[in-house]
Amino acid sequence: MQSKLLVAAIGAVSLVLSVLVVVGVSSQQWVLVAVAAVLLVNGTLLVALDAWRRVRMTRRIVRKELAKELARQLSESAPGMDDEGLARANTPHLIEQADLIGSMRVLQAQYVGRMDRMQASIDDAVRRLEATGDASTSSDQQAR
Repeated sequence: MQSKLLVAAIGAVSLVLSVLVVVGVSSQQWVLVAVAAVLLVNGTLLVALDAWRRVRMTRRIVRKELAKELARQLSESAPGMDDEGLARANTPHLIEQADLIGSMRVLQAQYVGRMDRMQASIDDAVRRLEATGDASTSSDQQAR
């Protein structure tokens, strides 16, 4: 309920500021236009920053919940596991160097493949342009 009221309030404020900008422009009161526009842009920036912060916070919460669920499943499947094993299962996994190197190699291969295809298409376009250019120069010479 509170979030719906907040969205409605933000919408109302932005509507009022937009009307102030329009009224200010029509009456050529440039100070009013500038103030209303700055407030509208700053409000938009604040909403975007809040959305970014909420996404970051949600990622952390989801990671923690997944780690807890994994630890619960491990404790159910291996009841004799010691506390150190459960603690390791409860912490987020670090990316291993081999995984990182493998990912970088895949990205590099994709990039090189795209560059090769682009070079081939450029070479093909140049060949077609040269062939068209040769035909047009020979027709220009025949017309003289």
